[in-house]
Amino acid sequence: MSFFMMKSLLSVALLVTAAVALGAMMSLMGRKEHRRSPDSLRMIHRVWGYVSVVLVVVIGYLCVRHVASVGDAVPTRGVIHGVLALFLIVGIVVKIAIVRSYRQFLKYAPVLGMVLFSLIFVVVATSAGFLLVRTWCSPAEPPVRVVGEAATESAETGAGVDDQEETPDAELGRSVYARHCAGCHPADSEKPRVGPGLKGLMRRERFVSVDAPVTVAGVMQQIVQPAGSMPAFGDRLSDAELTALLAYIQTL
Repeated sequence: MSFFMMKSLLSVALLVTAAVALGAMMSLMGRKEHRRSPDSLRMIHRVWGYVSVVLVVVIGYLCVRHVASVGDAVPTRGVIHGVLALFLIVGIVVKIAIVRSYRQFLKYAPVLGMVLFSLIFVVVATSAGFLLVRTWCSPAEPPVRVVGEAATESAETGAGVDDQEETPDAELGRSVYARHCAGCHPADSEKPRVGPGLKGLMRRERFVSVDAPVTVAGVMQQIVQPAGSMPAFGDRLSDAELTALLAYIQTL
C-alpha cells in the first residue's frame, strides 16, 4: 500500500471518529431528551475524541517523515494542507487544555469542537478526498503483466530508447503518462504537484525525492518499484506501456 493511500484511509477513519465525537456532543448539548444517558454520551464523546487525537498523531508522524524525504518538492496543495493541519493541532491542544485545566472556559468547548471538526473535514478533503476521487475516477485498467524483456534490458543496460531495434510509439508513452503520471508529475514544469515535475528529468544529475543519480535504469526502477512514497507501476502497466512511457519521459 502506498503512503498516500495509507494516509488517506487513516484520514477517512479520523473523519469518522471525529463525526461520532461531534454527534455525541451535539446530542448532549442540544437535546432536552436523549436516547442515551448523559453519562453515556460524555463517555462516547471522550473515547472517540481521544481516538481522533491518536489518529492525528499517527497521520502527523507519517506526514513529517514524508516531508523529510521529499524536501523542497512539496507541492502548493501540500503546503496548504500542512498549514491547515497545524491549525487543527493547535486547536486540539487548546481544547484539551480547556477540558483538563482551564474549565472556566468550558462553555467555549462545544463551539471549538465544531470548528475542529470543520478543520478535520477540510484537511481530509484536501488530501484523502483528492486521492480517492482521482483513484475512483481514473479509467479502468486492463489486466497487465510484469516488466518484459525489452524494458528490463533497457533499465539494466542504461541504453536509451533510440538504441533499441524498435522505437516505441511516442504517442503511446504520452497517453500512458497522461493517464497514470500527469496527476502527480507535471510534464511541462519542474515545479512539484503531488510529486516533482519531470520536465528535463534526464538532464538532471540526481532525483529530487530520491538520493540517487538520474539514469535510464534509475527512472525505470522508480516506475516499476519506486523508493519513497510513490506507488509502484510494475504490475499495472504492460511491457509496451512501460517501454513507451520510459521513451516519452526521455523527451521531456
